[in-house]
Amino acid sequence: MQSVNIIKNPAKNNLFLLSLMLFVFCSGTYMLIQSGHIYSVDGFGRYMVTKSIVEEHRIWTTERYFGFHRSGEKCYSQWGIGQSILAIPLYLVGKSISFIIPNLNEEYTKEFMVSLLNVMITALTCVVVFLFGVNLGYSVRNAVFLSLIYGFGNYTFVYAKDSMDISQVALFILASYFTMYLYVRGERKRWLIISGLCFGFAIITRLTCIILFPLLIAYLLLSNFKMCLPKQLCKNLIILITAISPFLISIFYYNYMAFGSILKTGYGSMNNLFTTPFLLGIYGLLMSPAWGIFFYIPVAIVSVFFWKLFHRKDNLLSILFILTIFFYIIFYAKYDYWQAFGAWGSRFLLPIVAFFILPLGAFFESKWFKRKNPIKNLVIAIIFMGFFIQIPAVLVNYNKYSYFLDKKFSDIEKSKILLTNPKWSPLVRQWQMCGEVITKMVQGTPWNLSLSNTNFTSKEMFEKSRTMNIIDIWYVHLYYMGFPKTLLLSSVIFLMIILGILGYFIHRQILLVSHENMQ
Repeated sequence: MQSVNIIKNPAKNNLFLLSLMLFVFCSGTYMLIQSGHIYSVDGFGRYMVTKSIVEEHRIWTTERYFGFHRSGEKCYSQWGIGQSILAIPLYLVGKSISFIIPNLNEEYTKEFMVSLLNVMITALTCVVVFLFGVNLGYSVRNAVFLSLIYGFGNYTFVYAKDSMDISQVALFILASYFTMYLYVRGERKRWLIISGLCFGFAIITRLTCIILFPLLIAYLLLSNFKMCLPKQLCKNLIILITAISPFLISIFYYNYMAFGSILKTGYGSMNNLFTTPFLLGIYGLLMSPAWGIFFYIPVAIVSVFFWKLFHRKDNLLSILFILTIFFYIIFYAKYDYWQAFGAWGSRFLLPIVAFFILPLGAFFESKWFKRKNPIKNLVIAIIFMGFFIQIPAVLVNYNKYSYFLDKKFSDIEKSKILLTNPKWSPLVRQWQMCGEVITKMVQGTPWNLSLSNTNFTSKEMFEKSRTMNIIDIWYVHLYYMGFPKTLLLSSVIFLMIILGILGYFIHRQILLVSHENMQ
């Protein structure tokens, strides 16, 4: 097989620099809208495990938080430990900053730093989308365009400021697929090993990722079936399984210690987790006003419509993407908690967003997009719509609308109206929440703010919590906490200037790399 470089010569160094600049640009842009606090009880639980690992050198706590299960004197989180491990460096940075600057609140500083995890994770995913696009043969300009659509043109933009683990799952699954693609195209064993390691980390972050493992194996075997001897195919399979095995062993050991069985998780019996009527789940995940993926990621409609162009380019990879999307949708369609209340859209489907967006590159390279025509203009409008509909959830904590619904409806009533009535969709009502918050702030009479969300009822969260009742961005929070306005304003302006300069250099770098690739 012909060898393929992850970064193609002669533009290798310039593409690496472009990737680095793209990462910094996306990270900096996310910093402009970052909340600076842990978003949910799920995120808080994972944060407490990180704290326990660093401070107590153990993966369990002595206090029982939401989502924790007690085993003797030890309390174990029901969630995967992947996010807690990833957050350790940021926790240590926060701890160091509070040591250097004693006047800062240590706990808030550590929480602030850990809250930046998904900023870097999502920015890194944008880079993987870019590199995947380049190696699929797309132009550098279109590959950058795809990465920006991934980062800002769908609800990934919102989850970059969240504390859920689903953004990390999206990165590791995509990175696993990308490095596997590099291996089957170039016979470099290190990419096969890295693919297994990435997939293993996805598993310890969220165990449900294991449903995609058969697809990864099938892609590996079918890609090399005609060119490799059976002995080599078996060797490749052993390498992949060996790379993943330490992660499987660690999660089985954790399950045994926490829940008494390697096959038991903190979510209870598998028999009781998948009772949702299949068609109801499918409708809810795809087309319902409150959760339908095509409403939160409108560019996915374009991808489906023009998928044939991508399939012609690489039919086996196209099938892998299609089956990945189907497996995820079918799995969560049966899941009891498929709605994931207190989220923006169906957060469970975030890992498949990249597999809708990467095929768009084939459309951007086609005559349909290169000519001036109504279809091109419509697609551009849909892309910008994908960005626009995320704005209210970026500005105001989307949990505010969830608490608003909790005040008015029971869970059963809430499910019914959100499934069928567009009037109650978060895509509509979050604008109302945003308007109320901004109006109160402009009038100078925000709600009775509290610095703590601990032990609040839904009504109190809606009415009193600081995170719900002002623009949910870190410098706004710091302003209300008494930080100097001049310092905060100058920091934001400085960051915007840096991003503007960086955007200019990214444009220059795109032109340079494109010119080198043409030579």
